[in-house]
Amino acid sequence: MAMAEQTQTAERVPLIVDLENALVTADLRLERSLQSVKRGIATLRPPSATGMTGTVAGEEGAEFDAACLPYDRALVERLTREKAEGRRLILATDLDVEVADAVNQHLGGLFDTVVHGGSKAANSPAETVKTAPTPFDPVAMVKALRPHQWVKNALVFVPLLTSHAYADVGQIWMAVIAFVAFGLCASSVYVINDLLDLPDDRRHPRKRARPFASGSLRARHGLMALPVVLGLATLLSLSVSVWFFSTLAAYFLLTLAYSLALKRMAVVDVLVLAGLYTMRLIAGSVAISLWPSFWLLAFSMFVFLSLALLKRYTEILGMRQGGRGMGGGRGYRPEDSEMLASLGGSAGYLSVLVMALYINSPTVQQTYARPEALWLLCPALLYWISRAWMISHRGLMNDDPIVFAIKDRGSQVVAAGMVLVVLLAS
Repeated sequence: MAMAEQTQTAERVPLIVDLENALVTADLRLERSLQSVKRGIATLRPPSATGMTGTVAGEEGAEFDAACLPYDRALVERLTREKAEGRRLILATDLDVEVADAVNQHLGGLFDTVVHGGSKAANSPAETVKTAPTPFDPVAMVKALRPHQWVKNALVFVPLLTSHAYADVGQIWMAVIAFVAFGLCASSVYVINDLLDLPDDRRHPRKRARPFASGSLRARHGLMALPVVLGLATLLSLSVSVWFFSTLAAYFLLTLAYSLALKRMAVVDVLVLAGLYTMRLIAGSVAISLWPSFWLLAFSMFVFLSLALLKRYTEILGMRQGGRGMGGGRGYRPEDSEMLASLGGSAGYLSVLVMALYINSPTVQQTYARPEALWLLCPALLYWISRAWMISHRGLMNDDPIVFAIKDRGSQVVAAGMVLVVLLAS
């Protein structure tokens, strides 16, 4: 009889669940601090940024959305069973009680009481749910660094190829180091961008699977990794030259400015994106102590502007097809897609015009044995640009056109054909 009473008493003991350290696999306090930093930076935005683009829905991004948080699903299932058996559940938090109330409402009123801090609920006998802290996951960290995006940095090798210095082992080694340094630098910005965009990423159909957004990697892990990645990038860049380090530092600052503010300014964002691609070419030239040619810079300006517009067009088209407005504070409206397509296609065709003028220049006549063969590059590039925009118009383009081009079989065939043409002309 005494044993039955003891069991019954134990079953009536409330169960206290810590919001930040048990129910949710995320550093909510740190994330809210990061959002405060993001809002502070947004207040520094020039008035013309919103004056030109207009204010779009959710421009600053919602600070908190209980429905998108990464929950410990196994714990939620356990709590649901405990609730069904009549056990009293208490949700404790060190954040604002309004945050916990929103979580409780999202979970269908699973908790009987919401308190600030566990001490208030511990005045009477109670059981506290304890879970091990989310361990650092190296695989998730590598995924957060997005090494697959490093392929964009292959542009640093372009000056090496166009200058026909691909037989110089010393120059090749400098270009390789430059490639790795650029990759590490870009990865650090990806981490910063993901940490600041967590609320928006958790609402995105694909970005919500990213390590920080999904909860497989906590925000504090990203902050700890940042100085390591940036330190390695700095050391590698300095081993190339001080000028290359300066170029990489300028790239980092511009990329950071883009992530924090410039990406919310219509037209400015695509110009900056195109400039970041061109900076890779400039950095590749600096790494091998070579000044980039006028023709290469002119061509890159138009072709990368076309790709930047293609990227933004794809995003807007996806929002329109999903019946949503432009999220993440972008400075565009759904009806801007037609204009972006017109501008992007024109920029792409202008890059072909620059290439045609280059092929007809005295430099090419003196450099190549069969320069007339290079004219085959123009229809190949026209085909690729037209096809890319057609695919995007049909809603089949990847979020990043460069990544799409690498994986797309048609793009691979065009690239291989263009390489063969250059070899034929040499």
